[in-house]
Amino acid sequence: MIINIGDKIGNLTILEFSHKDKWHKSYYKCKCDCGNIIIVRDTTLKFHKTPSCGCVKYKKHGMTRTRLYRIWCDMKSRCLNKNTARFNFYGGKGISVCDEWLNFENFMNWSILNGYREDLTLDRIDGDSNYTPHNCRWTSCHTQSANKGLNKNNKSGYTGVCKHRKIFMSYITIYKERKILGYFKTAEEAVLKRNNYIKMNKLNEYKIQEIKSV
Repeated sequence: MIINIGDKIGNLTILEFSHKDKWHKSYYKCKCDCGNIIIVRDTTLKFHKTPSCGCVKYKKHGMTRTRLYRIWCDMKSRCLNKNTARFNFYGGKGISVCDEWLNFENFMNWSILNGYREDLTLDRIDGDSNYTPHNCRWTSCHTQSANKGLNKNNKSGYTGVCKHRKIFMSYITIYKERKILGYFKTAEEAVLKRNNYIKMNKLNEYKIQEIKSV
């Protein structure tokens, strides 16, 4: 989250940059809706830890020990915490959490309205885009696995296509079982076969990949 002068976070409106402390942490002067002026650290604003000057307190949601709360914490951690093991695959690639979801109650309300269940996982529809209400859904582990991006060791440029000696193998993994669809001279022919298999079998949870060249 980028802090801009004039932004409103909770009941606080950011007026101007205030100073940096001896550890080079930034602070901003903010005005509360009640009229009070306070100085707030940048990270406190980014993570919505201070909703007001103190005149308003967040209600306790009582969800800190739930699976949904852990999912929310993990989502933020892998996008915002450089010290977490998976940061390089999320925040390190520019994937972030929208400002709205930095507040747990907003994330919780969206989850309830969009079919959250204990057996579902949070999935980004576009694996290269951010965690936002429009790009996320609650899905089964199978659907999330089907929607995975390209493996870093894959040199073909396509999901479900790998180079086998001098030819390209087309395959699809359904419920952890790999089905080989055929062997082809080019990666484009292999991914075309995979795309057609997905269409013919109406496997809507799998992406139809754009063919880069023929």
